[in-house]
Amino acid sequence: MSGSAMSLRPARVSREIRKVGTMDQGEGTLPRGDGGGGAAVANGAEASRLAVLRDLEILDSPPEEEFDELVRLASYVCKTPISLLTLVDEHRQWFKAQVGLEVSETPREWSFCAHAIEQPEDLFVVPDAAMDARFKDNPLVVGDPNMRFYAGIPLTVSGGRAVGTVCVIDTVQRDLDDEQVAALRLIAQEVEQKIERRARLKRSAIAARDAERKLQESERRFSLLVQSVSDHAIFLLDAQGRIASWNTGAERIFGYSEEEVLGQHFALFYPDDAKRVGKPAEETRLAADAGVFEEEGIRVRKDGSPFWVTTVISAIQDEQGSIQGFAKVTRDITERKDAEERLQAAFKEVIARLSAAAEFRDEDTGRHIERVGRYSELIAQRIGLPEERCDLLRLAAPLHDVGKIGVPDAILLKPGKLDAQEFETMMSHTEIGHRLLTGSSAEMLKLAATIALTHHERWDGAGYPRGLSDHAIPIEGRIVAVADVFDALTSKRPYKSAMPIPEALAILKSSRGSHFEPEALDAFLDLSEEMGAIRRDLR
Repeated sequence: MSGSAMSLRPARVSREIRKVGTMDQGEGTLPRGDGGGGAAVANGAEASRLAVLRDLEILDSPPEEEFDELVRLASYVCKTPISLLTLVDEHRQWFKAQVGLEVSETPREWSFCAHAIEQPEDLFVVPDAAMDARFKDNPLVVGDPNMRFYAGIPLTVSGGRAVGTVCVIDTVQRDLDDEQVAALRLIAQEVEQKIERRARLKRSAIAARDAERKLQESERRFSLLVQSVSDHAIFLLDAQGRIASWNTGAERIFGYSEEEVLGQHFALFYPDDAKRVGKPAEETRLAADAGVFEEEGIRVRKDGSPFWVTTVISAIQDEQGSIQGFAKVTRDITERKDAEERLQAAFKEVIARLSAAAEFRDEDTGRHIERVGRYSELIAQRIGLPEERCDLLRLAAPLHDVGKIGVPDAILLKPGKLDAQEFETMMSHTEIGHRLLTGSSAEMLKLAATIALTHHERWDGAGYPRGLSDHAIPIEGRIVAVADVFDALTSKRPYKSAMPIPEALAILKSSRGSHFEPEALDAFLDLSEEMGAIRRDLR
């Protein structure tokens, strides 16, 4: 696997990164409009580079998760809203994978990456594009996405040809620290490896080799790789899945010595439930069929403790295509998974606190927002929404009244009936909440924005703020409308006492087909006992 040994070594952070943040249109700059290509794009070197790019057969290909994951990782590590895997074509830059940018390509003359590939050994950094003579008038700087910071690592393949970059972009002036630069280099190396491996798998003609010589060469290169890696478990399997070699990284990660595992089937490291369903054999079958298999999953150490790993199984074939064995690389990602879980928990807590902010001024509402979330989830499950969507609705529904943050206390806490002007102000909380939540890339907040805007719409079109009716109201808005009204009726408010549950259900039934969608209301009524239990539990 060409270049694989280098790709797994920790990258050394260069102290000679070229800073280009405030260069004048003088020495070192490129004529505007040439896309960063320097001399004419059609010169010999560029023609050769373009030929290499085309030979990869990757331009305009569908999205692939292995590249999407690495671009997401780049954005996460560098803490930027935008990250791209860019391939620089003759007249355009095309994005194989992207985070934070909806388009799939832009003209080459707008391209920062076209500049980056002119210095394939360097990290190309623009701390503030608005202050750089080459970029300050760029449409990507003066318009969406309003780029300021750019950092790109050139992707080199086939003897050092730079075909594109892995880059991160921000809308504010900034820089990367040494750890982020090192991580971005490792990600770029992984992308290069995956691009070349992808190209190899697509090429049907492979030079004929003697099967034994091919296996020996693979083992030799594998041994060299193993010598440079201590934080990955790297080992060979025979065609039946028995362990044929074992490195020190594998001993450290799994806890077994080489003597304990040689000749054992690699299913030794899988949880019992995975072994019962034949997962180890299925993974080698998939690797044999596709050439490679990759996944994140749970494995078990010698001491019985489970841990998270990312693993790659590559098939080793002879020239007739017969499987001779497998190469397996496993990395312990438990710390990353734990960090992701902590981050997700923190995100959910922030959302919960934001949800509570609108209710904080009114003690009588109690745990209203939590109940509405639980009611909404049960209704969604009852009418058959996907489980993932139901879970998302449970988290998003509590934000339905977040716009009440913008309603004055004098109106929100008024003990009597609101006059027309006051009611107009109260109705504005739907638009306020929608504006507050709109613009996020998080699916949960997108859904919350929709719910905030539509949960006071009515099935018959007599609701607010838009007067939507029937199926023009999003299903989540129709569900939360039922949950919210039920909880409002059965809760104490400054202007009323709590209504008994049977009376509240009777009012809901009387509004079937007028205020409420029949299907959503019927689902709620079918679950009235469960709803009552939630009401009692979350007082």
